[in-house]
Amino acid sequence: TTSSIRNVSADSAVELPTVNFTADRFEGDGMWIAQLIVECGLAKSTSDARRLVQGNAVSIDGEKITDVKYTLTSANVKAKFLLKTGKKNFKQVVIA
Repeated sequence: TTSSIRNVSADSAVELPTVNFTADRFEGDGMWIAQLIVECGLAKSTSDARRLVQGNAVSIDGEKITDVKYTLTSANVKAKFLLKTGKKNFKQVVIA
């Protein structure tokens, strides 16, 4: 149901669609938020991903991402988090 989708988190017992990345992808300059969205399959292009961010439709673990230049690095990202675009599109991202 819609209410159960709204309450999904990376720590939920619900089986979530998962995307795995290696830790080295987030080293140095890190990974641009738009690139992450595309590689997770939540947008077809970085332009689409950027529009999602500009439309306040992107969140990581419930925290809205509003800066299109936001970069995820090993310093500001957890090993497992929920990337959400819109109300019903989400992926659990696992960094190993």
